Amino acid sequence: MIVAHLLLGHSDYSSEERLIAGACGVITFNILWTYFAKRSRDLPALEWVVLQLYVFFAMPVLSAGTFTMSHSFQALAASGAVRNALVAACLFLLMLLVGWMVMPGRRPGVPVQQQPRRLPVLLVFGYGVVSVGVAFLLKLYELEWKATWFRHPLLVFFLPSIAQLLLVFELRRNGGSGRARALLLILTAMMVGIGLLTSRLSVAVVPVITLALGMLGTGARLPARLVAVLILLVVVINPAKHVYRELTGYRTADFAELDFDDMIGAWVTSLEEVWVSDTAQREEAFGTTVERLNNLTVNALVLAWVPAQVPYAKGEPWLAVPYGLVPRVLWPGKPNLTAITNDRFALQFGMGTERTVERTTYAYPIIADGYWNFGWLGVALVALLAGAFWKATFRIWSRGNLFRFVFPIVLLVETQATVAVPTLLAGVVQTAVACFVVVKGLEMLGSPPGRRPRLLRVGHRE
Repeated sequence: MIVAHLLLGHSDYSSEERLIAGACGVITFNILWTYFAKRSRDLPALEWVVLQLYVFFAMPVLSAGTFTMSHSFQALAASGAVRNALVAACLFLLMLLVGWMVMPGRRPGVPVQQQPRRLPVLLVFGYGVVSVGVAFLLKLYELEWKATWFRHPLLVFFLPSIAQLLLVFELRRNGGSGRARALLLILTAMMVGIGLLTSRLSVAVVPVITLALGMLGTGARLPARLVAVLILLVVVINPAKHVYRELTGYRTADFAELDFDDMIGAWVTSLEEVWVSDTAQREEAFGTTVERLNNLTVNALVLAWVPAQVPYAKGEPWLAVPYGLVPRVLWPGKPNLTAITNDRFALQFGMGTERTVERTTYAYPIIADGYWNFGWLGVALVALLAGAFWKATFRIWSRGNLFRFVFPIVLLVETQATVAVPTLLAGVVQTAVACFVVVKGLEMLGSPPGRRPRLLRVGHRE
């Protein structure tokens, strides 16, 4: 891995910087290799978290150094901030592993003694379809519904990933066959389609990752076709996303007036422009995609500016964490966490203006969060916290309880591992409440193991 980074790393990065990134790659590769080589049947929580950290904090050395704001990458590199940011990435990975190892807890329940109730899969599928429809409407009318009272409850309680995982569970119970398989594929395809039509590729990628983690969590092998779909979305379709947004008037009133044919036609035109007609457009699209996966330069900016231009925050943004643990449905008037954390960061580090933060927010990375608050000590501290947090999530997981099977995976796919501490912890309680309410509600309509559901037939009996 180190040699690969030295040879394939972009010329914008020095040999020393590529070497440090290669060390991060070695840590990541060893963790992934250990998991797949031993054919582990555990949920790959640590592996998924470490892979995200490598992709966003170290892998950017394989492409040109970029910065979309007014900051100069060359100036950051010349000051040594980029090198220090890569050192911080290595430190973070190592301390995260320490936090993971020292976190106490018992092994997940594999094998299990308890067998959850059989679920009415048609009802589960119906909940998934409604959730997909809700997600589509929330994206389509994003501007109109932004300040409405019902937007947040819809976001919290209608998660298509819950339905996906429940169908994965029933698929495992039925030995890989039956009605659940067809419904799972249809639901996943619908979710990917909604993500594409609304030009939110993250929405399209999440169901694929959810399905992958769910299958690995049940002890199944990861299908090559699923990996191929993920690569297709990220490498082929994602570069055309910005052309599609220009054609459809994304985030304007015109976008909500488009019909299905208009959206399909816009995608065809976008893919043709990027991959067939315009080489310059393709290079620009790839550059934009790379920037979306690059948190390295943001970390470098923070290491360069703190405390010389921006004073240490000394934990003030972390005061938002207790607010985040209380769902807004229980405290409608709680402070705006985005203003306390993301907007403050964007304004202090020149990532936005008072006007731009009203329309969009910037989720700053966890390494920048740690250093902004307490310097190098803060980087080590948040890494230990993240390791303990994800280990606790892993310890909850079990194949013997529907809620404990669903909740940790939903948390893994709905929460990006690279985000700052307040963002990382903000959605834990509401995600747990949503998973508990939905799973227990559907489970109550099911039947004990060995019997068919009261309402709807599931498939084969064991």
